[in-house]
Amino acid sequence: ERLNEFSPHTYKNSFFGFIEGKGQQLMDWVIQELKPMIDKKYRTYPFRECSAVGGSSMGGLMALYTVIKYNQYFSKAACLSSAISMCFLQLQEDLKNSWIDSDTKVYFSFGTNETTNLAKTYAMHQFFYDQFIDRGASCYINVVQDGNHNEASWEKENPIYLDYLWK
Repeated sequence: ERLNEFSPHTYKNSFFGFIEGKGQQLMDWVIQELKPMIDKKYRTYPFRECSAVGGSSMGGLMALYTVIKYNQYFSKAACLSSAISMCFLQLQEDLKNSWIDSDTKVYFSFGTNETTNLAKTYAMHQFFYDQFIDRGASCYINVVQDGNHNEASWEKENPIYLDYLWK
């Protein structure tokens, strides 16, 4: 069920089978209910310039989707080891049809031990990098030498992406 909830699109995957994307519904709930509740209950700066989203793996996929489709609410995204290959073509179309503010900042990363095709993985990230840069946004790709697809690798990136997104 996690794959469905954290996928913004419906598609068939050769490894996981049929994925019924419920990510849009998840983000609609975040925007309509969760974020307003947090902004009301806690002392936050509720503005998009002060709002970021981040995640790893499928969470990184959702972070990318969110900064593309909900850019009016989130100006920053940390996309660690994002599963963008799961719905790469749909994300391309999302970005093509979305407004991206020039103050947007996106951090991408993936580890060299995560993929058997480093060139293809890099090319997918480079596509989004180029698209964000062309729209005046800031973007950074961190290829983590010997990085793995796990929390132990991702936690080492916390100071890197936090500094990048907030400075």
